Amino acid sequence: MAQDIDKVLDKLLAVKKDEQAPRSILRLAIALEEACKASFEASAKQVKDPKGRDMFRFLAKDEISHIRLLKTELRALERDPEWLEKERVAVPIESCMPVTPKRLEKDAKKAAKAVQAGKGDAPAGGLDALKTAISAKEKALRFYCEASALMPGPAGKKMLAHLMDLEKRHLDELRVQYAWLDQAGFWYDASMMTD
Repeated sequence: MAQDIDKVLDKLLAVKKDEQAPRSILRLAIALEEACKASFEASAKQVKDPKGRDMFRFLAKDEISHIRLLKTELRALERDPEWLEKERVAVPIESCMPVTPKRLEKDAKKAAKAVQAGKGDAPAGGLDALKTAISAKEKALRFYCEASALMPGPAGKKMLAHLMDLEKRHLDELRVQYAWLDQAGFWYDASMMTD
């Protein structure tokens, strides 16, 4: 999966700043989001802990919304050189579930029992999956930064900036999840993630 993401980044380097750049960038962005989605789906299958699986499923589902947005933009661009403005695209925003000390204590006990029973992840296994996800999001963020420099016109740059913002939020959430699992020894709930 990481190789697919690296291939997309390599292909971006070959894109020239011309009238075909927006189409090329959107097609590569779709391939990038599909590779990230596949990576998250693989991690969801690898991770034993239900909260870890849910988090990776949430991220995979969110990549689908990114793919839809990019495909919508590509279709609009292919019909007409004018871009569909970001404001016309509905982006779902998930709400955070409040975390209370009682809930944290309860979750920690459940996680420890699940690991002892062989049904949960030892932190090391989950940390490896999170490292892979963090790397994928760092590469996606790099892709959108570099693609923005190649993208002519303000609407295309605006759409890429929107995607950079989404990728940055995911990256921040994954880093928090990594620290949480590394330090507390258990996963926090996917419903606490936002986008």
